[in-house]
Amino acid sequence: MPFSILSGTHIRFFTKQTLAELFEGAGYQVKDIFLQDIGGPPIRQKIIEKIRKTVPGANEEELAASEIVIVAAC
Repeated sequence: MPFSILSGTHIRFFTKQTLAELFEGAGYQVKDIFLQDIGGPPIRQKIIEKIRKTVPGANEEELAASEIVIVAAC
């Protein structure tokens, strides 16, 4: 079974802000958030550009991220 962002294993998508809100709401203090981009097929950039033009406020760095790493403490 392939594992990817759209494989059905992910039930929610986050931005840096919404992930920080989730952690803070659970009582954690967010120290830092890193976006990891492992790349993808050439069409990926075209898709990101289309989303940026269609969705007001869409952040290219967040759209390109493969995963978000969060450093938090309770």
